[in-house]
Amino acid sequence: MKYFLLAVVILIICCTQILNADSIKSTPVGPGIIHHHESISAGSWEIQVLEIDRTNPWIQLETVKANDLLSSYERTSSMAARKDAE
Repeated sequence: MKYFLLAVVILIICCTQILNADSIKSTPVGPGIIHHHESISAGSWEIQVLEIDRTNPWIQLETVKANDLLSSYERTSSMAARKDAE
């Protein structure tokens, strides 16, 4: 229930920002995944949102730690390459 309420709050915030957006671009990046990029000139906002179909059995969300340590630095591309799979 707590996660549902958090999702609703985030959705409301995003919707109010979308109404004020100067431009919205949506690009499919894979089956069941759409990237939304919204630009708002007032305050120079750039909002990036991934819409993920969690009912798609081919999509899995996983966490990763930089260099597999609790406190470390590593490029996102390096972490993605390390966890990449067919």
